[in-house]
Amino acid sequence: MTQPRRTRIPFQAACFALLALATYFFVTVLGSGCGGGGFFSSKVTPTGSVTPTSTATATPGVLSGDVLIVGGMNNVGQVVAVAELFNPTTGVFTTTGSLKTARAFHTATQLQNGLILIAGGQTASGTALNTAELYNQATQKFTATTGKMVTARSIATATLLNDGTVLIAGGVDSSGNPLSAAEIYSPSAGTFKSTGKMNFARAAYTATLLNDGTVLIAGGYSNAAQTTIVQPAEIYSPTNKSFTVSANMLVPRFYHTATIFPSGSLLAGEVLMAGGNTAAGVSASSEVYDPTTPPSFLAGPTMNSTRMEFTSTLLDSGVVLLAGGQTLLGVDTAAAELYNPGGLFTATGSMTTPRQFQTATLFTGGVDSSDVLITGGESATTPASSLASAELYDPTTAVFTATPSMANARFGHTAILFP
Repeated sequence: MTQPRRTRIPFQAACFALLALATYFFVTVLGSGCGGGGFFSSKVTPTGSVTPTSTATATPGVLSGDVLIVGGMNNVGQVVAVAELFNPTTGVFTTTGSLKTARAFHTATQLQNGLILIAGGQTASGTALNTAELYNQATQKFTATTGKMVTARSIATATLLNDGTVLIAGGVDSSGNPLSAAEIYSPSAGTFKSTGKMNFARAAYTATLLNDGTVLIAGGYSNAAQTTIVQPAEIYSPTNKSFTVSANMLVPRFYHTATIFPSGSLLAGEVLMAGGNTAAGVSASSEVYDPTTPPSFLAGPTMNSTRMEFTSTLLDSGVVLLAGGQTLLGVDTAAAELYNPGGLFTATGSMTTPRQFQTATLFTGGVDSSDVLITGGESATTPASSLASAELYDPTTAVFTATPSMANARFGHTAILFP
């Protein structure tokens, strides 16, 4: 007998289904054509996926507890080379070393040796980069990696694998064409080497390290016009060094977020996919990837707001904070909400500033333990609206509070916490 498809929609949510459907249809019709393609004059369109970073496993160093802010584009269309640090004890930003090559929409990955790998990205004119560099917290300096990347790419993903190497995949070239090529960075050798290609070219997709050590690749657009959205997900196997097509997403999407739930939680090992741009426009829908055999995507509840180019952060409580982004109506929002695994999305306090392309970093200790640092982003869809402002979300009070500003306005940057 055929088994019905499971969903992640709680029973009480069904009571609101017809109303939500009618509302969504109304907003979709009014907002069609809003929030679509490029957002600044460069040839490469920025991604709205969660800033590609990886869980730190390194030994604490001299900057333990600080957040490193790197790269991005400022409010006059220049790419920023100067990096800065946020110290949670003083609550202020201070400048640190400068990149060898200024870049935006790059990746930042905490390596097991304590260094931060900064890879790829783009120049202010949209030229994709094949260079990479390492930030050393002891010296507070950037140095070029021994070898260059195999493929120049921007808005790619970088995933720290269990063996300490880094999978870098997809993104776009200097003409905005999505890529299927992937490569592996070896910290011990200091070099990049090609690995198997993805089955689909993708940009603005998500890459999530699963509990079994494989990587879930989901969503993204596959043509420069951003009119073709990839529905099949795929899995990268570090053992076989290859990508295998997996289940189809229920709603193909890009500029969305992906959040994996930890062991011991209700949805342990499953991945929440939320929001993003779809064939119907910017979405409020969500779905959950279940890796059990056979793997599948299951319908999730609807967010309170349509949003893409936003942030999604797993809090210490196991609840997910979703904040900011651009809505279906083409405006940036300060609204934030929480997802309780197995439940609904509920509103929480709003950010002090509407923003998209911001970063969100969870503090795991110190004076700001369990708080989330939000930095930069855009308050509209032009480079002139790039933000230097930052704020902290306190999950205990559900309030965002402004911090002193960064030294540089920036969006398309990265933020990474030193363990």
